[in-house]
Amino acid sequence: MPHVDLSAANAADFGARWDVCVIGAGPAGIAAATRLAQRGKRVIVLESGHSAPTPEAAALNSIETPATDYGGALRGRQRGLGGTSDLWGGRLIALTRHDLTARDYVGVPAWPIAYDDIYRYTRDVENLFDMPHRDFEQLPQGRPESLVSIGRVDGVECRLPKIVPFRNRNVYLQLAPEIARNSNITVLSNATAVDFDLSPEGNRIALVRATGFHGHSVSIEADQFVFAAGTLESTRLLLLLARKANADASSTGPIGEHFVDHLAANVGRVFRFTPNMIAYLVGHARTEGQRHATHFELLPAPQRTGGIGSAYLCLRLDMKDEEVNVVRDHLRRRLDKSDASLGSTLASGRKIAHAAAWRLAHFDWLLPPSVEIHAEIRTEQLPAAASRISLSRSTDPFGVPRAKLDWQILDSDLRTADQALAIYRRMWEGHDLQSACQIEWSVPPDAPLRESDFRDVFHPSGSTRMGLSAADSVVDEQLLCHAFPNVRILSPSVFPSSGSANPMLTLLCLAYRMADQM
Repeated sequence: MPHVDLSAANAADFGARWDVCVIGAGPAGIAAATRLAQRGKRVIVLESGHSAPTPEAAALNSIETPATDYGGALRGRQRGLGGTSDLWGGRLIALTRHDLTARDYVGVPAWPIAYDDIYRYTRDVENLFDMPHRDFEQLPQGRPESLVSIGRVDGVECRLPKIVPFRNRNVYLQLAPEIARNSNITVLSNATAVDFDLSPEGNRIALVRATGFHGHSVSIEADQFVFAAGTLESTRLLLLLARKANADASSTGPIGEHFVDHLAANVGRVFRFTPNMIAYLVGHARTEGQRHATHFELLPAPQRTGGIGSAYLCLRLDMKDEEVNVVRDHLRRRLDKSDASLGSTLASGRKIAHAAAWRLAHFDWLLPPSVEIHAEIRTEQLPAAASRISLSRSTDPFGVPRAKLDWQILDSDLRTADQALAIYRRMWEGHDLQSACQIEWSVPPDAPLRESDFRDVFHPSGSTRMGLSAADSVVDEQLLCHAFPNVRILSPSVFPSSGSANPMLTLLCLAYRMADQM
């Protein structure tokens, strides 16, 4: 029984002890669970959502934010098969070697795993998404589009992340055929983890209880447990476990502390560009069948000199055409085939028949006139103990404490953004890029960015950071909790720093690495 809805299941069918229980059928959880099943482990996956998003499941994402509002809690999370891989923009890019080192000048610790130990799984991730293995760090020279491959100029390097096609982005759907034929894995949807029983020694999970809005419940016994429910939810589950065990900070480490995200600020508008070049800059053109994006990131030298974190600049499309967005969302999900909004959009023919919109939906070069192009700077937040997740006094519909997020934008974050923006302006205006793509900068030279200019970009991490010591970390290099020896955390919450890239490739590499170690 590869996939079962708890609302229609018999709890007695799950009474046998499992080797591994994975909480969360998002990209990392389902990838690791499938790998474990292929290795002969009996695995059950508990997923709070179902095939398509529902308002009830979305309501479980509500958190308490007493200070700065955090949009990613609701808009950046999705409970369901495939999780946030339904929302992800599809860019595959590694962190840099510099991102993983100790950066004493900004108080960032080293990762306890070597760069090559993580990214040796890159090919496994590319296989997962049916992508080619060609190197796209630099485009072939002598091609018109090679202009965007600028190498290293004025403290900036351009890297070229691969873009996964919409049809391949939902990780659960990519793995569904393997799940269906492998009797070692069962995915139980509409099953929200709400409580734990501990072993007699008090520091191991004996079983997890799950329930749903349908009123059915199930208890799952397993030898090992993996929390793979995203940064916010995995941290909340671990805090609930620590409370259940009456554990204090001296034994559990800094659970919830050092929460960070990438900060984004709109710093300009593209007002004149060469049509065949803009497609490459925004990631809509193809080279040898592969789409890629441009990712202009700060090199280590200006980071050290300025005493700042990392940052990257990208060009972002602002889609104002509602009907184009409907098609994009449908291509992204592929789960609910009876999407009424898609049917009405196609039936109307008012704009969707417009050639430019159709080409956009199929990722061709041309962009419809309703699209605006913005220059956006994204900066690494430096970890601070004061930015943290804790348990709220308010509860969710199942009576379980919600997460409370005290998220702060610090002066160090603003300093990183100001210095990075100045570097990017000099680089852009002094390079041939200016003739191919002119940016009207919205921030005057030497004018500081303000806290109100920033938003989170749904890349939460850091709140169960990994390290070698239980005094300053929550999990070890195998993602095993220092305080709970049969619990692993598989989410960006284990990242000691967020670095200069989105977390998806790194997270999936960690998922395969963890599964192989288990």
